[in-house]
Amino acid sequence: MITQEEAEQAVHDIIENAPEMGKSKARKEYLEQYRKTKKAQLVQKATGTVQERESYAYAHPDYIQLLKDLETATENFERQNWIMRAWQITVDAWRTQESSRRISI
Repeated sequence: MITQEEAEQAVHDIIENAPEMGKSKARKEYLEQYRKTKKAQLVQKATGTVQERESYAYAHPDYIQLLKDLETATENFERQNWIMRAWQITVDAWRTQESSRRISI
């Protein structure tokens, strides 16, 4: 059984963590889009055939670092997303529980 206090704490936690979740999602989205820009910048700096220029871009340390940053941002967002979902499930379960309790009275 989920207590009212647990449900209220879950709502509080959702509200308190929403701004950080928003920042986390924004960072992930930004890096996903910036990856394309970075590749284009690196391709422009390279010389050779199209294939050689693209290979240069993908192998460049700056591009590899960007991918690592994207990995970290995605990991942070997903961790926060699943925590938020767990809090939401707690609130939903409490609502269902309370509704069932009222029906049985």
